[in-house]
Amino acid sequence: SNRERVAALEQRLTRAHGAKVSEATTRLDNLVRILDSVSYKSVLDRGFALVRSGTDIRRRAASVKPGEILTLTFADGTAEAIAKGVPDTAPLRPATKKPRPGGQGDLF
Repeated sequence: SNRERVAALEQRLTRAHGAKVSEATTRLDNLVRILDSVSYKSVLDRGFALVRSGTDIRRRAASVKPGEILTLTFADGTAEAIAKGVPDTAPLRPATKKPRPGGQGDLF
C-alpha cells in the first residue's frame, strides 16, 4: 500500500540524512583538528610567546626599541614588559684556529 511505501521511504530518508550528518560531523571535526594544529595558540602551548608593541607584532629583536612597552602573550595569559635594550644583531665571527706549535699548519 501507499502508506507502507511512504513509511519505507521515510525510514530510508531518515537513515540517509543521519549518515550525511554523521559524515559532515566527522569531516568538520577533522578540519577543526587541522586548524588547531596550525593555530598560533598551539605554538604558544609549545612554550613560545607572542611579542607585541601596541597592535604591532615584534618578530625580530632588532625591531624592539629601548623603553618600549611590550605585551607578551603566553599559552596561559599575558604579561607586560619594558624593553631594556636591543641585542647586537651583528653576525658572530667564527673563531680562528691557532696553528699548533711544531706542527705543519693547515693547508686549507
